[in-house]
Amino acid sequence: MINFNFNIIEAQRTSPGPINENTIEYVLVGGGAGGNAGKGVLGEGGRGGEGGDVVSGSFQVQHLTSFSWVVGKAGNGQAYPNPNLIDVFSGNTGSASTITYNASTVATAAGGDALGPNQNDANGGVNGFLSPFGGQPSLYGENGGGDTTTGGTGEGGGQLPNNYPFGNGVDPTTTPNAFDYTGGGGGGADYNGNGGNGGDGVVQLRIYDPRHVWDWEYTATPIYSASYDSDGYTYIFFGQDGSLTFLGKKD
Repeated sequence: MINFNFNIIEAQRTSPGPINENTIEYVLVGGGAGGNAGKGVLGEGGRGGEGGDVVSGSFQVQHLTSFSWVVGKAGNGQAYPNPNLIDVFSGNTGSASTITYNASTVATAAGGDALGPNQNDANGGVNGFLSPFGGQPSLYGENGGGDTTTGGTGEGGGQLPNNYPFGNGVDPTTTPNAFDYTGGGGGGADYNGNGGNGGDGVVQLRIYDPRHVWDWEYTATPIYSASYDSDGYTYIFFGQDGSLTFLGKKD
């Protein structure tokens, strides 16, 4: 009699399977509000606009899918005197920055509020926020400074420091407007002046790609984009609405 012995060897996977999703980190800054006009009949300076909210976090994106964003727009400052509504002196509220994925809102950074009744408020920049990643240092979401009855226009929030790529430098003694891409509030006017405009917000993305193997494409032109071998991240900052499709591994 012949005995047949069968040995069955089972192979077990020792390496991880293919990666089919990646983490996207973000910082969103809403648009800043415009500053108030001066209230000349009462000799009062206008209050500065509020800076846009700043939020940060992360979410997972499946390969070959897309997500989109909206960059918050600035509110305009109020003119004095208003020819139609002489008793209206408040600036305009900024709009929100958002990210949407799979028909759901991932995150929202609200726009800044126009701060209502005129009053002196010299405390510009009280809501400064330093982005946790990428680019050169810049403060976000600052409130615009207000003014006194004898001074000039207030300084727009987000003006200091004025580092690229978040806006071009302006002279705070001659303009109350905030920088674009900071979400800063516009400066308040002197007692018979116009409120300054706020600054547009920004959408900042960070993707971990230390070996430069991932591929993606976007529909908007970034205001800043760079990859750093020192930390393995790619940083992309947008000042306009758009979308990004994550394509997965490069060929």
